[in-house]
Amino acid sequence: MCPRTQQQFDQIRSQSIQNISDAALELFADRGYSGTSIAMIAKKAKISKGLIYNYFDSKHELLVHIMSNAFELVHDFIDEDDLQKNEPREVFSKTIKDALELIDQNKGYFRLLTSLMLHPDMLDEMLEIGNLAISRAQRFSKELFVKLGSDDPDRDAYLLDSMLDGIGMYIIMGYNTKPIDDIHRYICDKFLLKRNQH
Repeated sequence: MCPRTQQQFDQIRSQSIQNISDAALELFADRGYSGTSIAMIAKKAKISKGLIYNYFDSKHELLVHIMSNAFELVHDFIDEDDLQKNEPREVFSKTIKDALELIDQNKGYFRLLTSLMLHPDMLDEMLEIGNLAISRAQRFSKELFVKLGSDDPDRDAYLLDSMLDGIGMYIIMGYNTKPIDDIHRYICDKFLLKRNQH
């Protein structure tokens, strides 16, 4: 039997980290951070507790890793070049559809972030980790409304973000009964039709 190559070791390491992260994310999202133990994560991932400590020094470090992944999704979702190259109404429509799909396809991440927001001892650290992604999203929203000709881009960006937060909550909690396409159409009508009337 040939010895494993460095590439194979790296692949095994990457798969193990992903397996542990997936198990921890599901438990953190369902049971909360405080209600989840390393033993529970190990059982869910079908590995030993010791193997988890090969990759993460503590449960907290594992949480930070997962939060970083979640905010990376948000950061990468924002396409500032799209705003410079395409018609603002098209960018608005695409951004809303993509945002709703991002939430729908990553419910675990967003349930975890929502639960952490309710814990003052976790909130500051979460905001620090997500600062770059949050700032980028807020800047993008405001610039989009500037290009749409809003008379108050800050207000409209705030209203849109609040609307998406509320709808996102329904989606991640499983309360949403409306198809994503219908929600997308409603938001576009709410913000874009209003502009046609001015």
